[in-house]
Amino acid sequence: MGSLLIHSFVSFFELCRTVADGLAGGRRRNRPYVRGKIALRYTSPLDVEIEGTQVDLAEIGVRVRALATRGAGKISFSGRSKGTPAPYNIWLESLVVCVGAGRLVASVDGNRELTITGGAKNVETLASYFAFPIGTPDGHHKHLEYHPGDKWIAEESVPIVVSVRVEPQTRVQPIGSPIESRFPASLSLGNSPMTLEKIHSLAKSGRVIEAIVAYRQMSGLGLKEAKDYIDRIEKE
Repeated sequence: MGSLLIHSFVSFFELCRTVADGLAGGRRRNRPYVRGKIALRYTSPLDVEIEGTQVDLAEIGVRVRALATRGAGKISFSGRSKGTPAPYNIWLESLVVCVGAGRLVASVDGNRELTITGGAKNVETLASYFAFPIGTPDGHHKHLEYHPGDKWIAEESVPIVVSVRVEPQTRVQPIGSPIESRFPASLSLGNSPMTLEKIHSLAKSGRVIEAIVAYRQMSGLGLKEAKDYIDRIEKE
């Protein structure tokens, strides 16, 4: 029954979009929005920048939080290296997050790999640095670095900047801030902003259509791509 409802919703939405495209003289962009890998830039010994779209960063946060919940293991993310890394000196190949013990320590090795290791609770805190509210402007960033008195980041840890990249085709004027301000009351999640974790929660609790709508708003993806993503989350 749920699958039939979703299929009907998708078909109706596609029909409406086709009609709207025709009335608009075919001006709509038809090519899919493809997200790139995260950018990892480094200037030794100053700092590392981790840059990605809001969705890319949110997905990293979700996976890092899941790793912390397991309490052991590691997870890796590949970086892109197209063009110049300026104003940094070099591109890094990958980001690796490991659950170990103690404070977080970020380091860069000779293989151009950024590794962040720490106890489970500190890795869970790390995950929050990849979450940004809806409507975050291009270039907005967070600093992950040691300050005197810190109990969760080691003094020898390489400073990290986590930056949001907004792709030109997905830049929109923020309305409200919380994503639910764009939707009817039935989609409201209170006053807290929508995050990828909340979208996953919607999908897993059976509120699939709401999850699809929210994910489209967050990612800029088309209806089919968003539905495919939510379907995968629902089945996990």
